[in-house]
Amino acid sequence: MFELNLYKISEIVNGELLNCNKNILILTYSINSREIKNNCIFIAFKGKNFDGHEFIQDSIKNGAKSIIVSKFVKNINIPQIIVKDTYLALKNIASYIRKISKSFFISITGSCGKTTVKEILYNIINNYSNNITYTYKNNNNNIGVILTILNIKKTDKYVIIEVGANTPYEIYESIKIINPDLILINNLYISHLKFFKTFEILSNSKGEIFYGLKNNGRILLNYDNNNWDNWKYLNINIGKSPLFFSLNYNKNVDFYASNINLNKFKSNFVLNTPIGNKIIEFNILGIHNIYNILAASSLSIISGINLECIYNGIKNFNGVIGRLYPYFLRNNEIILIDDSYNANMGSIYTAIKVLEKMPGYKIFVIGDLNELGCDEIKYHIDIKLNIKNNNYNINKIFSFGKLSKFITNGKNHFYDKKDLFNSIKNIFNEHKYISILIKGSRTNLLDELVNNILFLFK
Repeated sequence: MFELNLYKISEIVNGELLNCNKNILILTYSINSREIKNNCIFIAFKGKNFDGHEFIQDSIKNGAKSIIVSKFVKNINIPQIIVKDTYLALKNIASYIRKISKSFFISITGSCGKTTVKEILYNIINNYSNNITYTYKNNNNNIGVILTILNIKKTDKYVIIEVGANTPYEIYESIKIINPDLILINNLYISHLKFFKTFEILSNSKGEIFYGLKNNGRILLNYDNNNWDNWKYLNINIGKSPLFFSLNYNKNVDFYASNINLNKFKSNFVLNTPIGNKIIEFNILGIHNIYNILAASSLSIISGINLECIYNGIKNFNGVIGRLYPYFLRNNEIILIDDSYNANMGSIYTAIKVLEKMPGYKIFVIGDLNELGCDEIKYHIDIKLNIKNNNYNINKIFSFGKLSKFITNGKNHFYDKKDLFNSIKNIFNEHKYISILIKGSRTNLLDELVNNILFLFK
């Protein structure tokens, strides 16, 4: 960690330092009173549904050495720094640490696959150097970005930060702090239109990631899915042209896949790169994951990682729970594919294509796709029509929620998870070999259904 004394921290946050020896050293930072680590300063951050000032006593009991607050706290015997805005204080400390860090910063955004790419990339780089910090789980909002930076170590060679957004200017705020050496926009699909309103605004919001790029930084884009023709006209000095990856050879791409051999649970392809070619073996489902592997591999090569580390990192990667993650139940007769973490108009078709390649009686459980704005019903009807027109090899579709009834026309539709679970159990009794995929937006909490099925075969 970066060691700073309280006087320096008070300078960075433009705060008033009280009750202390100004030379006390701080190593760690927390906004959660239950997560106080060594030589920790607790920042009383005020969120939408909580106020960190209410947990100051808890943080002190758990070992906080100092606090940052927006109002003086009586009857405590540890140092406190008083600021106007504790969020701004957090942001300023993160910005300072970023400026003095010598790590190589990689930022990842996109509509789908951000977390999977980040996890694969971490697995690869960890084969090369264990001096690495990366975004924990999917903590990719402004606060998550700040906390990731506050946790980086002096010895880190690499920092991987996932950047998400539900609203315009959210990425802009994060990326100005990160100031990355390398950025990826993995893809661009219809999502979060409730907040972005139009696809154009969504695209421009993803393009905000360019505003924080270092002057000599590099850009990586998916050649098969991007909006570079518009992004390059944003009011920014991008500098070098982007590098591209693709599922197919093209004279304009720098990294591509060939000789794709896609099996159910053990697949491979040839990774073609400017530094050579390598057969890549992987254990995760779906052709879309070749894109994610290409993205992570390309980022690795641009970052100076060799092909052997890339091979080992991917071979040992087993996926991310909640994102097309398979479970093998009832002596491998039932394959449960957990894709319950989230959904948008891109990932829904990816899931369908994965399921139709699976063995046995195929069940697709789909929940509502949320945050699609005023056309949300239309988009659910579009899914219904796509399924009908493509005649996917799926035996049964169950829908759950308020909007997904427009996908199934109300047939096999459920508002109650217990009823849905009982209908699925009946099919388990009727068929020997079954593949079931569960997919929906996070607010459906379909992971509860996944857990119920797992418990059934425990």
